[in-house]
Formats: sequence, C-alpha cells, structure tokens
Amino acid sequence: MPRSPEVPPEAVPIRTYADLDAETAAFFADHYELLILIGKPGLGKTEAMRKYLKLHPGIGHLITGKATPLASYKECYDYIHRLLIFNDAEVLWDPVRLARRIDELHRLFSRFTIEHGMCTSFDYEYLLFGTTPALLYLDPPYYHKGRVCYEKGFSPADHQRLAAILRSSIHHWVLSYDDCPEIRGLYRWARIRPVPVTYSIHHHARKHTELLITKD
Repeated sequence: MPRSPEVPPEAVPIRTYADLDAETAAFFADHYELLILIGKPGLGKTEAMRKYLKLHPGIGHLITGKATPLASYKECYDYIHRLLIFNDAEVLWDPVRLARRIDELHRLFSRFTIEHGMCTSFDYEYLLFGTTPALLYLDPPYYHKGRVCYEKGFSPADHQRLAAILRSSIHHWVLSYDDCPEIRGLYRWARIRPVPVTYSIHHHARKHTELLITKD
C-alpha cells in the first residue's frame, strides 16, 4: 500500500526540540492515551523517550522494534500497568511478515487440542491432576540455578509442591533435574537415576550430572 504524502488533519507538527520535549512530557503526564511520533531517523525521538524514562523510573517501558511480535506481546503483558513505548514500531508490524508467521503458527498449533477455546499456560497442577492417564515428561527449572538460567524460576515451595503432586498423580512420568541433595531428598520415594550430561553453552563443553526421576 503506497504511503500517503498528506499529513492527517489531527496530527500535531513538531518543529523544534522544545515541541518534542513538551509532547513527550504530556504523554508521561497522562495527557495522551496514545502518542505516535513519526519522523526520519536520527531526530532524537528515542532519546527524548529514554530521558523521561530515566527521570521517571517505573512509569514506562521501552519496547524495541527489533523484538519479534510475540516477544513484544509478552513485554506488553509483563508491563501492562506501565506506559508502553514502541521504538521502530513499523518493523514490528510488517504485514507480509506477520501473515507468513500466522500461517506458520497455524500449521504448528493445528496439531494440538486447544482446551476451553483458548491457548494458555496452565499451572502444572491442572495437567497433573488430569483424569486420563498419560505419559508425561517434565523439565522444571533447576533447583539451585533456576532463577539464574530462566526468566521465571521456581521457589523452594514450588519444587516441594511439584514433588507432592507427582507423588499422588495417576500419570506415568519422567522428570529431569539438577543433581543436588534437596532434589534427592524431595524424591527419595521415587526412582532416581544419575545421568552424565555435557553442557555446551557458548561453545565451552562442561560435564555434569543430572537426575532422571520416575515414579517407582
């Protein structure tokens, strides 16, 4: 679709950096529900937003156009109570790329059953208390380095709750964990098998031992 050379009548021309600063300040003061800044690269639009983000920490969040649409959607959810600033938004909403990605996701998700008319991330308890017996593989966050390796780690209480649920679950399951005394203690009632593994993150191979745990 060709770009129109005409400026929309409701647009406010910004001709000076004082104007840019004033409009940015009005946005952060909640005078606008939506502010779209359009202009050539290198004019200082992003820098103006970053300045107010530093002046008012915790109020807004900058989402870069280099992120994928799905990652941007997740950021919107994570910062739902903040002012959201999309930088280089036109990169995000490329209609041809989005249509292609939607087709790819359709092919992927058409192989799965969507429950309750939605695709969601249920708490694991919802699945482990299912009424139809199944074979499950579980790979929870590591006990000791879970909060370092993953964005959302488990607390000790989360690990304890998972162990209690698995003990009473009707399913057959296989569980993988880091080898540590805490996990061995939580699953002393199950079958624990140490397995040597090699981590090759950042091309530095390191040998470790993980645990494969099954219901005895």
